Amino acid sequence: MTETSTNSPLARRLLVGAALVVSFLLVALDVGLAHYGAPADELFYHEASRRHVAWLGVISKPGAFSEKTIQEGFAWRPEFVIHPTFSRWCSGLAWLVGHHWLGLDEIVALRLHNAVAFALIAWGIVGYMLPRYGTIPAVVGLVLVWADVRLFGHAHTAQTDLVLACTWLWAVLFAVRAIHDGSRGALIASALIAGFALATKMTGILLVAVLAGWPLWVHGRRGLWMTAAFVLVPPLVFYALNPQSWHHPLVWTLNWLDQFAAREAETIIPSLVFGQKYVFRAPWYTAALHGLITIPPAILLLAAIAATDTVRWFWQADRDQLWHKLRSPWMLLTAAGAAPLVACSLPGAPNHDLERLFLPTQPLLILAAAYGFWIIAQSRWLARAFSRWPRCPAWLPGAVLAAVILLPAVAAAVRAHPYELTYFNMLVGGPRGADRLGFDVAYLKQEFNAEALDALNEHLPEGAALWSNFLYLDLVLHQHAGRLRKDIRLVPNFADADYVLIHGRRSWMQPPERQLFDQPQRAVWRLEPHGVVLIALFPRN
Repeated sequence: MTETSTNSPLARRLLVGAALVVSFLLVALDVGLAHYGAPADELFYHEASRRHVAWLGVISKPGAFSEKTIQEGFAWRPEFVIHPTFSRWCSGLAWLVGHHWLGLDEIVALRLHNAVAFALIAWGIVGYMLPRYGTIPAVVGLVLVWADVRLFGHAHTAQTDLVLACTWLWAVLFAVRAIHDGSRGALIASALIAGFALATKMTGILLVAVLAGWPLWVHGRRGLWMTAAFVLVPPLVFYALNPQSWHHPLVWTLNWLDQFAAREAETIIPSLVFGQKYVFRAPWYTAALHGLITIPPAILLLAAIAATDTVRWFWQADRDQLWHKLRSPWMLLTAAGAAPLVACSLPGAPNHDLERLFLPTQPLLILAAAYGFWIIAQSRWLARAFSRWPRCPAWLPGAVLAAVILLPAVAAAVRAHPYELTYFNMLVGGPRGADRLGFDVAYLKQEFNAEALDALNEHLPEGAALWSNFLYLDLVLHQHAGRLRKDIRLVPNFADADYVLIHGRRSWMQPPERQLFDQPQRAVWRLEPHGVVLIALFPRN
């Protein structure tokens, strides 16, 4: 495939700029509660984000750095706000700009930072592919970001995972420039961004480990100074962004690790795999299996082509070539992308939270898919398919191939909207097939949106007693915020309820709920896109 447009710096800038702007708008125009519900843990993160930013408002006043003031701003409800602070800093600053300065809806503003993170992921993929492989592979990578249904869905909430995926990608891209091209500026940027990842979620320690080890793998002892940067800078960033650690850093770290270990051992977060319920830890292969059935087939196919080509190259290479290839930038991208999946598969590792645990893998998988497209676009069979047209433009075969691959993926993404987080691909027959096979189709509560709240306000009689197992705390918070009628009585027990609101996450259901849920015709109201009931309201008797 011959490229001409990428010779123009202006064309490159326009494409990268368009990727950034369009990706941001695709998310930012629809981040409210209308389509994407805010589960309880996200609502707690909203409050924590506001508290972080409120602390900035008193930073110049006496006592701002006292232990009491810092604890009020950064150690609120640790049983719900369990992760480090960076994603909440991002959400809080988005709230400050969007809500206070621009007058946007509060929840919209609190979620805008993930629209920025999604746009940065698209920008990073286009920026990496464009100068190396040309315009069409870069555009393929961009569209695959948009068509990665669950990645797109996570961009509409204020959860931590998309920020982690964004920082993970950019830390690795800068590390490629630092380690393989010798850029000291890129080294500083990569180490700082790895610190942001570590300050988002402790999973970031896997990224730090990969980046710290890679200079030694590539350069031997000459890479020690780079390794030192990756070992020292991220922890400094981590502590700088977590003010609650400033007064007693060692004690705070030990206490935090104790709380983390206790939560890993004691918290019950069930999941459903092939109809079997697992409490907290599912089978070791669950993360890879979930990726196989929830990532769009176009991404899986193209990434598999890239992997197959790499294996073929390894098989044919001599020893010196193999040694060089194992130290290439693509191997760094592979190692960084594989780390979360491998970690999820280790004995005793938490693997209960579906793609959230390996979301940083997905942008790097999309990079591999874009590279896989470039491989087949270079193939002889594609050139032969257009050989009868002597005046065929050089770019047309690749463009036709891209359209054939991308259009079904885009169509599937459009059909999934706005319930992206219930998407399952055609390998299991979509959401219906996944439901029949015994997977949780409804899982992360994004289905509990404004439509569901409006239905409760409409269908429940005055003074009705409402109970919900999985959504009880969410109902309390929404009623406190005025989104649920005040006269509705939220009761803590099934036996005291007039009505029961059941979320479709079967692994969380109690026996009385399951009995009702298996009789959907009894529901007063139900949300049933794609033929699978996600939420339903039942009279108890």
